[in-house]
Amino acid sequence: MRLSVTHNFPAVQRKLEQLRKDIASKALVSTLNKVGDQAKTLASKEVREEFNLKAAVVREQLRVTRAYANGRVNIKVELVARGRGKGRSLGVVEFAAREVAKGVQIKIRKKGARTLIRNAFIATMPSGHRGVFVRRGKARLKIDEVYTIDLPQMFNSRRINKKVLDFMVRKFPEVFEREAAFYLRRFNGSR
Repeated sequence: MRLSVTHNFPAVQRKLEQLRKDIASKALVSTLNKVGDQAKTLASKEVREEFNLKAAVVREQLRVTRAYANGRVNIKVELVARGRGKGRSLGVVEFAAREVAKGVQIKIRKKGARTLIRNAFIATMPSGHRGVFVRRGKARLKIDEVYTIDLPQMFNSRRINKKVLDFMVRKFPEVFEREAAFYLRRFNGSR
């Protein structure tokens, strides 16, 4: 005797399709976030190799916008170098500024020479902000802070940007494979 059942079980088929999408989207989101974090670390390292900045200053201004699954294929991660707001660049005090007899010396590039800003001084404002200032005119309180390029401009230099982008493209398949295997193991272990 032979029993044959042919039915497409639409409800089961829909659930299997949804399960496949859930595992894939979780693996993709996790992969994007991990590669984004690794790219942030690389970007910080590359900026600090070229420019004379401390890691904390770079880390403060690099931000990874986290990826998330919102039910559609609109999954993305962004690595953004953000400025300090109000169109301001980095204060030169961040570039190893030190007072000397004729003003303040700074060193912007790691491989460059120190630069002298004549008649400048380093001061801490009542708000706690520390900067390099120069006087405008003869009046005592007409002072301006001295700024230089900001982190987004450093990050967008061709060499740094290309290196980070190449890293992300190279790293993505490797991390995705690991994450997909993790979510499949997790699914299989929960049965």
